[in-house]
Amino acid sequence: MPASDCVSVKLGAELLGVGTGVLYRAVRDGRLPAIRIGHQLRINRTDLAAFARPVYPGQK
Repeated sequence: MPASDCVSVKLGAELLGVGTGVLYRAVRDGRLPAIRIGHQLRINRTDLAAFARPVYPGQK
């Protein structure tokens, strides 16, 4: 995945309008894939969009 397709946790949180803790928790729990570059986590924009999409009961 090219670096241009990734965002920092801080930017991802700003884009979604949530706190950084929400994204860190989602990464830790395995609900949001991320890669570590040095000491920073990077999240793919596509994965971030999929994470932001609401999931309703019975929806696949």
